[in-house]
Amino acid sequence: SCSGVICDTPIFMIGLEYLDAESGEKLLFGESASYSIDDLSVESLESEIEYSVTVDSTFTDKKSP
Repeated sequence: SCSGVICDTPIFMIGLEYLDAESGEKLLFGESASYSIDDLSVESLESEIEYSVTVDSTFTDKKSP
């Protein structure tokens, strides 16, 4: 039984690139990155639920809109 439990958690794949606005330097995955994977979190603004995040720095498939 799944009563009281969210059983079908949606899975999303989102490609994000965090860059310094002035220098264009990568803030994640760069040689001198200012942030680490542990600094990332995803939270719903509507429900305030925090979601699990898995980061794959090698994923490069880009799809056109």
